[in-house]
Amino acid sequence: MDDITDSVGKLSTKAKEWTPGQSFGSAAPTNVNSIHSRTSSSNTDTNPWRSVSSDSGISDGGTSNKISQFNVDAAHWSPSKVSFENISANNNNNNNNKRSTLAESETETSIPTGNGLASKSSTFTSNNPIAPPMQKSLHSLGLPSHTLWAIYREMAMDCAREMDPNDPLYKAIPQAFSNAIPLENEVNQSTRSSFGYHASVFKVVSREDGRLYCLRRLDNVKGVNQKIASTVTQSWLNAVQSSQRRTSKGDAPHVLSHPGIVRFMKCFHIVHNRAVFFLHEYHPASLTLRETLYGLERGAQVNQTMLRNGFSPLPEATVWSYITQLASAIRAVHRGNLACRSLQLNHILVSPDVGSGVDENAGLMGGYILKTNRVRLRINCLGVVDALEFEARRSIQELQIEDMRCLGRIILSLCYGFEVGPDTSDDHLTQGENFVRHNYSEDLYTLVVALLARPQQGRFAMQYVEPPHIGKVCRAIADHAFDELDSAHAVVDGLDEALASEYESGRALRLLLKLGFINERPEFGYDTRWSESGDSYILKLFRDYVFHQADSSGRPIMDLGHVVTALNKLDAGDDEKIVLTSRNGKSVIVVTYADVARCLENSYHELCSNSVSLNQQGTQVKY
Repeated sequence: MDDITDSVGKLSTKAKEWTPGQSFGSAAPTNVNSIHSRTSSSNTDTNPWRSVSSDSGISDGGTSNKISQFNVDAAHWSPSKVSFENISANNNNNNNNKRSTLAESETETSIPTGNGLASKSSTFTSNNPIAPPMQKSLHSLGLPSHTLWAIYREMAMDCAREMDPNDPLYKAIPQAFSNAIPLENEVNQSTRSSFGYHASVFKVVSREDGRLYCLRRLDNVKGVNQKIASTVTQSWLNAVQSSQRRTSKGDAPHVLSHPGIVRFMKCFHIVHNRAVFFLHEYHPASLTLRETLYGLERGAQVNQTMLRNGFSPLPEATVWSYITQLASAIRAVHRGNLACRSLQLNHILVSPDVGSGVDENAGLMGGYILKTNRVRLRINCLGVVDALEFEARRSIQELQIEDMRCLGRIILSLCYGFEVGPDTSDDHLTQGENFVRHNYSEDLYTLVVALLARPQQGRFAMQYVEPPHIGKVCRAIADHAFDELDSAHAVVDGLDEALASEYESGRALRLLLKLGFINERPEFGYDTRWSESGDSYILKLFRDYVFHQADSSGRPIMDLGHVVTALNKLDAGDDEKIVLTSRNGKSVIVVTYADVARCLENSYHELCSNSVSLNQQGTQVKY
C-alpha cells in the first residue's frame, strides 16, 4: 500500500474514463505517459478522478495546485451512495484551508496516509461523514441460529442416505426406483405390520422425476390386483373438498394438497410375488407420533415394557395444537367423500416446525431431529387400508364415524400417557376418562367423551350413540384454532427471517462462482492473457478491492461488512463509483458497480458461449 500512496501523489487527473469492454491489449496497463496536467480553469468537470496512471513528468508546483481541488478525506469512508458531484463541490469550498497544507509538502498524495487508509484503502468519500452500516460477521450470515442450521443439515443428510449398491434389499425394490434405504431398523420376514401383512418401508428416489418418496411394500396380499390398485389411486388423486359455499367444483381445493396430509402418489401391484406397493411423499427427518412420545429412534419398535410403563402426558396447550391439526386434515378428507382409515399413533408423522424456534435444552429427538417449540402433524398411510379391504364394501359414512372414534382414542392417549386402541378394555377407558377430567379442562374432557361415544347403560338396554361428525368438532374447537393460527403465523415470520438470510448468501454465492470461473484463468483458447486484459482485468482488480484490503503497513483488513456490501451493490448494479488499483500501484481506474456488473456478465457469457461439455469434447454448450 505504501507503493500506491507514493505513486498516486505524483499523478495527473486529466484522463479519459474507462468504460466496460475497453480492451487493454494483451496485458494490463502498466504505464501511461500521455496524460496531461489538469489546468486550473477546468472547474466544470464534476468527476475529476477518472483513470489515473503514474506520470513522473508532473512538476511539484503543478501537483499542489491541481490536487488541492479534489482532496478527499478517506478516513470517513462509508459504503453508501455518494455522488462525485457533491464531492467536488464540498472540496471546492475547502480549497483555501487545504492549500496551505499542501504547500508545505508539494509531493503529498491526495489520498491520506496512515490512519486514513486503515479502514478502507484506495477509496474516496466526501468530507461529510456518513454513519457506517451495521457491522456483520460470519455468524450473522446464513441461518440465524446454529441449532436451526443443524436441523436443516440433518434433513439434508437424511435425504442423502442410501444403501450400498450391492445390498440384497434392492431386490425388493422395483427398477423404477434407486438410492434406497430402509426406514426401519430391522426387516424381519416373520414380523407383521399393523396392516396384517409383512411390510418393508424404504426411502427411494424415482428415476422418472428424481424426487424422494416413501415406498411401502406389502407381501403375499391375496385380495388386491392391479385393477383395485388403479381404482384406489384414482379415487384419491381425483378427490376434491366439496362445500355448500362453493358454486363450482373447479374452485374446490384438492384433498391431497392439504398440509396436514402426507400426499398419496399411487398404488401398484406386482403379480409374480403378490406384492402391493404404496408410494407416498417423503418428509425428511420425520418420526411417527408413537416414536416421538416414547422417545425412540426412527424405525424402532415399542416393546411390551414400554407399553406397560407408558409415556409422559402432554400439556393441554400441546394437546389442543395436535387436535386442531388433526381435525383440519380429517375435515379435508371427509369433505372429499373419503375416510382416513389410518388414524393411529404409528401412522401420524411428526415434523419440526423449524420457524417456531428450537428448544435448546431438549437435545436430539430420537437421534434425528431437534425438538422445536411446536411440531407439524401429518396423517400418513392414506389409501393403504382402502386397497387391502377393498372387497369389504363398507359405506363412507361408517368409515368416517370410525375415523372420529380413532381421533378420540388418540386424544385420550396423549392426555392419559398410555396408548389406547380398539381393543382397550372398558375399565382402562374409564380410568383414562377420569384422569382427563381431573387434570385437564372441562372442554377437553367433554370432547374426549363425545368422540369415544361409548355405549351408555339405558333403562332397559345399552344405548349406542355415534360420535359427532367433523363439522361439529371443528366448531367446538374454534376458539383454540385461533391460537394455532397465531402460532402458525409466528412460524411463518421465523421462516421469513431465515429465508432472508439464506437469500443474501445465495446472491453472494452466484457472484463468487462467476468470479471464480473468470479470475486468474490460466488460458482461454489460444489467448493466455485473457484474464489479464479487457473486462477480465477489471474483475481481477475488483476481486482485490473486495477481498484484499490492507492498511498502510500492508496488514490485511478482515472487514466482512465491506465484502457483503460490495457484493450486494455489484448484484444490484449500483451507480456508486469506486476506485480500483493495481497491485503495483501504476494503474488506478474509476468505475461504478454497474460497470463491474456488465464486465462480469460479458466475461461469463464469453466463457459459457465457448465452453464444451465433458462427454462431447468440441461441442458447444449453451447455458
